[in-house]
Amino acid sequence: MKVLHISSEPEWRGGEQQLAYLVDELYKNNVQQWILCLEGSSLHNYCKKKHLAHFTFSKGFLHQMRTAKQVKAICKKHTIELIHIHDSHAHNFAILAADIFFNSTPLVLSRKVVFPISRNWFSKYKYNHKKIQAIICVSEAVKNILSDNIRNKSKLCTIYDCVDLHSFKGGGSGVLRKQYNISENDLIIGNIAALASEKDHITFINTAEMLINKGLKTRFILVGTGNEKNPLESFVKQKGLSDKIIFHGFTLDISAVLRDFDIFLFTSRKEGLGSIILASFAARVPVVATQTGGIPELVKHNETGLLAPIGDSIRLTENIISLIGSPELKGKIVANAYTFVQQFSKEAISKQVLDVYNEITIK
Repeated sequence: MKVLHISSEPEWRGGEQQLAYLVDELYKNNVQQWILCLEGSSLHNYCKKKHLAHFTFSKGFLHQMRTAKQVKAICKKHTIELIHIHDSHAHNFAILAADIFFNSTPLVLSRKVVFPISRNWFSKYKYNHKKIQAIICVSEAVKNILSDNIRNKSKLCTIYDCVDLHSFKGGGSGVLRKQYNISENDLIIGNIAALASEKDHITFINTAEMLINKGLKTRFILVGTGNEKNPLESFVKQKGLSDKIIFHGFTLDISAVLRDFDIFLFTSRKEGLGSIILASFAARVPVVATQTGGIPELVKHNETGLLAPIGDSIRLTENIISLIGSPELKGKIVANAYTFVQQFSKEAISKQVLDVYNEITIK
């Protein structure tokens, strides 16, 4: 089988990590693959580093048409049997390739965000395009939101994100404690996410302030970068918490920092699933999260984690104190989450995606 993946994201986020896992596993199943990505993007650099077959496109005037024509040319030259679309702009390229340049290759679309699709005519058209044979939703929450706008609902299926279970073993790495001179007596409560408004780091900071005011010996780590970095740093400084809340920045070595967390605090307002939660489960780090989007499909309250309403710093604080004060509760949650996450291995989830590919290509 020959597959072309299209991704337009400039930065490395959860979707790019999932694409990397998928490509790696599909190669093991003898699937020939090519990746079309933005020139100079994090994915482009990854492809070069890993020596993956890839093409790039550049942004600019009429770039969508140029990229759509490029999609058609790649499909023709390499006799591509299936295009896997990984984001909204990539979706545009594939639809234009089909409609303007008469590309006949069937399409599979991944949908990972919980936002409703736009009401404009083109969005409705492209999500119901005849070339789309399957829409892989990252959670039931995403599937339910999308289904209102999809005429042929049989194309919708749910395949959750995956995790590399092997990379999160071994206990604390000590990286964060050494880098920031954090005492072994201090807890580390962290978050790994893009610094973007939907991730609601304001609630994370407010929760941190409440815990500090209760006298907990704790340091807080925010891992990630994004356009909210400067406002968030100003907010922390305004509260006088700059010595307690650390902006670690972006890292590809998620395992090393995550394994140093004592608690993972995830405060998103909108989340398709939250694949980093799976990584936390695999690293045996207890999760306290907000009840939004696909998160409750992973974090079962009092079973695999603790949940609180969106933006509710008081409840989040109470949940964290409950974990700290009850080794029995923490032990139960960690054990249940670790057992639960075994079904989301990159091997198992990639097999589900391959099953979708096979169903389409053997028609």
